[in-house]
Formats: sequence, C-alpha cells, structure tokens
Amino acid sequence: MEIPAPAVLFPERMWSGKQLFSMLLINEVNIYRGGKSGPSSPDDTRVVIRQGHVHQGVMSKAMLGSKAGGLVHVLYNKGLSKMDEGRKQCRRFLNGCQRLVNAWLMMRGFSIGIQDTLATRTINDRIIEVIDDAKTAADAIIDTARQGSITLSPGETMQDAFESSINQRLNKAIDECGTMVMSSIRRDNAIYTMIEAGSKGSKLNMSQIVTCVGQQNVNGKRIPDRFWSGRTLPHFAAFDYGPLSRGFVANGYLKGLSPAEFFFHAMGGREGLVDTAVKTAQTGYIYRRLVKALEDLCVRYDGTVRNAQGHLVSGLYGEDGLNAQRMESQRFISLKASNQQFRSMFLHSEGQQSTLPLSPQ
Repeated sequence: MEIPAPAVLFPERMWSGKQLFSMLLINEVNIYRGGKSGPSSPDDTRVVIRQGHVHQGVMSKAMLGSKAGGLVHVLYNKGLSKMDEGRKQCRRFLNGCQRLVNAWLMMRGFSIGIQDTLATRTINDRIIEVIDDAKTAADAIIDTARQGSITLSPGETMQDAFESSINQRLNKAIDECGTMVMSSIRRDNAIYTMIEAGSKGSKLNMSQIVTCVGQQNVNGKRIPDRFWSGRTLPHFAAFDYGPLSRGFVANGYLKGLSPAEFFFHAMGGREGLVDTAVKTAQTGYIYRRLVKALEDLCVRYDGTVRNAQGHLVSGLYGEDGLNAQRMESQRFISLKASNQQFRSMFLHSEGQQSTLPLSPQ
C-alpha cells in the first residue's frame, strides 16, 4: 500500500482524513450521491469518490452501513467478476476501517460529558414557557370536552376525539422543545455528533434528556384510571383528566423525574419490554413459515421461477429479471441536462480533453 503525498507540507507533513480513508479503497470505486455534513465542514454535503479517491463528503452510517448502494455493497459488486474477490475486498475494507478508526480514537478520544446535555438559560426559559402553554391548552381542551362542544370526526366518539386532541397538543410541545434544543447546541456536541453520524441516538433522545420526556402511553393511549375511584395514582384527584395525572412527564432526564412521573415512565417502559419479547416470537414464527413455503423455488436458466416439481410460479423473476444483489443507483447527467448544458459537458474540439463537472452547472 503506497502512502500518498501529504496534503500539508509546512510547518509539518500532514495527511487529511480523506487521504487516509482513500487508502482503504480500490481504484474501481466511483460514487456520487448526497450525504451528511460533519461539524467541522457543514457545507460538505455530498459524497464524491472517483477511482478510489475520496474527493468530497463525510462517511456516515448511510455510506458505511448495510444499506443497499452503500460503500460495502459497491465494493462487493466490483469483485463479483472474480471468484470470491468481492468478499475479500469487503473483508479488507472493514478490517482497515476498524484499525483506522481505533488508531484515531486512541489519539483523539470520544466521550459524553454533562456539558453536552446542558442548554443555555434562554433556551431553558423558552422550554418552560412552551410546556406551560401546552398544559394550559390541555386544560382548555378538557373544558371544551366537558361542555360537549369538541369537534368530532366521522365515526369518532367524544372520548376518542378528546384523547386525540390532547395527545396532539402535548406532542407538538415536545417537537417544539426538541427543535429549539437541536438548533441551539454546538456542532461539536458529542451527542449531536453521534446523531448526525447515525451511530447512535436520535433527536428525540436529545430532547428527552434536556427538555422533557413527554407523554407516556399504554396500549397506544394515555395512562388509564385503573383505580375504582377514577384515579391513575393515589397522588391525584378523582376523575382528573389533566396532562400530569395521565402520564405526561414534564421533566427531562437531566433534571430528574418526580415520583409520579417515574411510575408512569415505568408503565410505558414495561410495555416496550413485553412488546419486544412477544414480537420477536411472532415475527420469527412468520419468517420460518415463509422460508419453508418458498425454500424449493429457484430461478431456472430460461429466467422462469419454478418449484421442485417444475411447476411455473413466475414467468420472470421479480417481473424484471434483475438481480437485486447487483443493482445500484446511477446518475444520468445527460437525461436532465438542457441543450446548453449537454454541449458544455460533452462537446469538445479534437485534441481537447473532455472534463465532466461534478454536477451540471
């Protein structure tokens, strides 16, 4: 493996991250597509790889993950013409990525501190206002429902319309708080970096840490009143339909939950654990039945799909006969280009080298 010329010569020899990453690729790789920008280069929003050299872009989860058309998929397809070469290329690339990232982390490090979860005083004040406004709006919806003047959709009961209206208003407040937090934090925030890279976390997780956890649901609805007295917990008045008594957690993980909020949060968390266990068994059984039903189907040399008895199942595999393993998205600049753009890109005099731009001008 040849070491490329350094990108910076003075005051000391330094190589860019794109140069180091390009050393892991083979020359046949060419990719041009949209991508995510990094905190150090917010305008670097496209991934451009030419002849195995990374010219532009950030290697996020969308490029390095198991997604169709990703870098691993492209590398595998490039080696399919040779026996087992695609697997070897992918193995070398993944091993090289791991060694490169480990060496970088040994020098730089990456961790999350309490500072990454703190918002400014102005943002905290605005968050409190948004949550208070949501509580006031929920109380107004309760008064409207008690007066019987709430608007009903076709086939909707009064109870359904009431619960739907309150849920929408509270969820809107959570979205507003999350938007404020994500727009105010620094680009080099560790949690923000993980979210943008796609390695872990989401904007909802960030919002729940800093602002409020939000509405807790059981069976897709707000916390029901299980007590005979019409209470969700003994801490609230009977027949209280307000947000706090029905599972709305106004505090975030950073500030800490109250005892009632903690109990409601445990109710929603338990449902998630049970669903995980039940759905795993259900989907596994369905998958097994599908595999057993389709295991004798194969694509014959004439392109038809037949079973073990030779009975025709499909005249052409997938209705198009294309191998999904080899399919990749391609750019056709000439398809959308105007006549003037087409001439500027492809018309050249004899002896003049044709240089295609990265994108139509």
